Amino acid sequence: MKMIKIIPILTLLLSISLFGCKKKCDLPKDSISGEIKGEFVVYAGEIAQVNSGRIIRAEIESPEILISSDKGVTKVPVNYGQYSILTYPTSTSCNTSFDRNVKIDDVNSIVTYTIIMEECNKCEYKVNTQNYAVVRAIPSNYQVFYDVKVK
Repeated sequence: MKMIKIIPILTLLLSISLFGCKKKCDLPKDSISGEIKGEFVVYAGEIAQVNSGRIIRAEIESPEILISSDKGVTKVPVNYGQYSILTYPTSTSCNTSFDRNVKIDDVNSIVTYTIIMEECNKCEYKVNTQNYAVVRAIPSNYQVFYDVKVK
């Protein structure tokens, strides 16, 4: 008789522990700021190792890169006289938001690409993201620093 009374209580406690305390995944939308040219989408394969930044200043460095200013309707080669491409590939949970910012300090010839990632509800698998950023043409004497953080 005692066992029959305990079963509903155990069922209730188990239900609360499994379903009642799940944290809602409220990630912010991806955002870009600073010197990033947000009107462009970059089309390319994986061109750098995960957790390794790269700047592309000339077509010879990565000829397969195309950009689009109309969400992929037309794709054109990058005009490297006008633009450079920064990339810092990451491997994250499938539920991740990205806040990307590029600052260009012309006085000290420094470029800083900051990526803040916020993950939620970790998945069983990882997703690779190239984190392309189209910026104005960066002279070859500029140093590029990558500041990558996970919230």
